[in-house]
Amino acid sequence: QTILEVDPSGAFQLAYDAARKACNALLAQQGLRATHLNGHRAISDLMKDRFSNNGDHAVLGKLNSLRRSRADSQYPSELTPSVSIEDATYCYETSLNILKVVKEILEGGQLGTFTDS
Repeated sequence: QTILEVDPSGAFQLAYDAARKACNALLAQQGLRATHLNGHRAISDLMKDRFSNNGDHAVLGKLNSLRRSRADSQYPSELTPSVSIEDATYCYETSLNILKVVKEILEGGQLGTFTDS
């Protein structure tokens, strides 16, 4: 949280990475693993498809918007604004909520091996 004012873009990156890696733990628990090709997108799509319809887990669906913002900040152009303190704060707070939900899911013991049905 200290880095927010000094380096909002760096803070955003760190918060996003924490959320993504936590979501990756959910996939690993189910026997899944994202590959290098579009791995970040695959993780965010699975979070949205598998968990965001549950009201308690809806925050997991926000990973995709964080992913897009992270990509814009990592690969800036004239069309993408730089990361503001407000953006970084939103990402940080959303990531904390994602971490909380992932912990609840993993500790709940209800998550089994992935089936495509």
